[in-house]
Amino acid sequence: MKALRRLGITATLVALTGCPDEPGQSPKATLEAYLEQSLKGDPKQAYALLTAADRGARDLEAFERAEKLPGGPLGARFKEKTSYRIGAVETKGDVAHAEVTITAPDLEGLLGDLFATAFAAALKDDSGEDAADAVADKLAKGEIEMKTTTSRYEVRREGDRWSVFRDYEAQVAKENAVRRARKLFEEAEELRRGKKIEAALERMKEARELDPDLAAAAQRVEELTELVAKKRAAEAYIPNVKLYDVTAKFWRTYSGREPGVEFKLKNEGDRTLDRVEVTVYFHDDSGAVIHEATYNPVLVTEFAFGRDNKPLRPGYVWRHERGRFYKAASVPSEWKVGAVEAKVTAVEFADLR
Repeated sequence: MKALRRLGITATLVALTGCPDEPGQSPKATLEAYLEQSLKGDPKQAYALLTAADRGARDLEAFERAEKLPGGPLGARFKEKTSYRIGAVETKGDVAHAEVTITAPDLEGLLGDLFATAFAAALKDDSGEDAADAVADKLAKGEIEMKTTTSRYEVRREGDRWSVFRDYEAQVAKENAVRRARKLFEEAEELRRGKKIEAALERMKEARELDPDLAAAAQRVEELTELVAKKRAAEAYIPNVKLYDVTAKFWRTYSGREPGVEFKLKNEGDRTLDRVEVTVYFHDDSGAVIHEATYNPVLVTEFAFGRDNKPLRPGYVWRHERGRFYKAASVPSEWKVGAVEAKVTAVEFADLR
């Protein structure tokens, strides 16, 4: 009877005081175990407390890599200084949420301090371990800044147990998008340097959409949009530049006969031009184009070095100086002398350069 009474008292005490749940049995116990293991303990045990969806999106190796803390005395001090507090757990059906406040050494500042200490040690030919020990000592003395963050955690019931849901599938998708955005940004920059601004703009827009936090992409989109608008406005202006009196022949020079062309330009529009590009296409006897040459008769630049450096103003005419022409030294022998077609292929406005 005494034994039964003792058993009854024990049962009553358990009923009154309660027994802490094991991980998986309740949302709070599961979340607490996850935080304890991921922040201070064994990442493998923390990984086991994740939902099946999270474990499917990120394997154990990737999880350990992301959760890895410094080793040795530095890691031990880091764990000692880290604390967390779980707020009220709100449970609705098979899903629970809780606000978690984590206070830990500022990792960015810690790494910066470690780098600076290691660099100083390297100058003295000391080992990197001494640098880590020095930072660990500073951490123990409270000389490293602490950082507090608050995040909302989700715990889900899966079958007969609770698991922590970190939505790694979305995180992995975002990481992939960021990597893709960086690649597109580099491709767009290469296209921009190659003057292919429309293609560069499309790539840059895609990069911006994939990673809205990529500020450089957003800035480049604005710049490229402006450049594309200028380019299209310039293309629309080309019909206002009259190209006439085109002559292609062999010219007599001090070195003999040389193939070349001459022509005139007139700006019949209302914009001043700092650059006019003319492309001349050379034909053979059948009328096929066999060669082309591009010239910039109007080109305002700080690197003029004695050449004509004047813009083409509205109503103005440009022509070669007397006795001068554009050489076409690379024109092949198949060229039918005099058979050419010349076009204005690009212009730039003086007020938009």
